[in-house]
Amino acid sequence: MNEAQQLTRLETRVSKKAKEFIIDYGNKHGARSQGEAIEKMIQELSVSNANELVSDLVAEQTAARVIDSLKKSYLDPMRIRTGYVDKQTKALLEVMNHIIVKGEFDQENVITTDVLEANVLTTAQDKVQKDIEHFRQRKASLEEKRKASNEL
Repeated sequence: MNEAQQLTRLETRVSKKAKEFIIDYGNKHGARSQGEAIEKMIQELSVSNANELVSDLVAEQTAARVIDSLKKSYLDPMRIRTGYVDKQTKALLEVMNHIIVKGEFDQENVITTDVLEANVLTTAQDKVQKDIEHFRQRKASLEEKRKASNEL
């Protein structure tokens, strides 16, 4: 079959603006007729949709890989259960509170914990550890009370 036999007649009405767009598009893309211009637009739209689907798929796979790598390295169940992340955040909050209250923050002379661990950090970490132990004790006693009430 030749190309003429594969074509189908389409009679439709469009606005003047749409017709001008089709003609302009056809002129820019070397179309011999308005029908050919519409065909080229459809092909371009199909390619664009396919590219969008591929980019969405790549984005989803990338996000899944990033999440998996974070779960393995930073958010593993042991760290979550032991409160490692929460403990460090609370310790940081205690340190920042001390610095703000005392007004001893100097931007030019910032010392990180790998150089020197300040007494305030050690004290804050100890306080947070005691808070976590207290919370665990309260949780354990509440669970014991629940078990005892369920047994009755």
